Amino acid sequence: MELSCADPTAPCKLPNSFVSDPPLEQVVAKTWEGGFRGDLDELQGKGDLKWNLGYFNTINHNDIIFRRDASSSIISQGFFDNVGKTRRYGIERVQQSIIRSCSATLMTGIFRPTILI
Repeated sequence: MELSCADPTAPCKLPNSFVSDPPLEQVVAKTWEGGFRGDLDELQGKGDLKWNLGYFNTINHNDIIFRRDASSSIISQGFFDNVGKTRRYGIERVQQSIIRSCSATLMTGIFRPTILI
């Protein structure tokens, strides 16, 4: 909301219906992750070449999502609700190369969110 209401020449109306915290349960996340890292200096001949590869798995209990109001034609109208359990898992890869005083890092990740209920 801060970004859409940041222009002093075009102020927006703040919603006044937020009076107290909604009756939502606290989200508890349990995560485990593991991985490998290595050093490939000999392949490059000069400088450093390092890599990391990891896997992560997170289970959220009482996760909160925005549920769109199906009876409304306004896409952004809805409410927040607890959805039970959700899972996010994936892999992360990092490759870093340092030659003299220059450094380049490539980071990629793939993850998949799933509602488990």
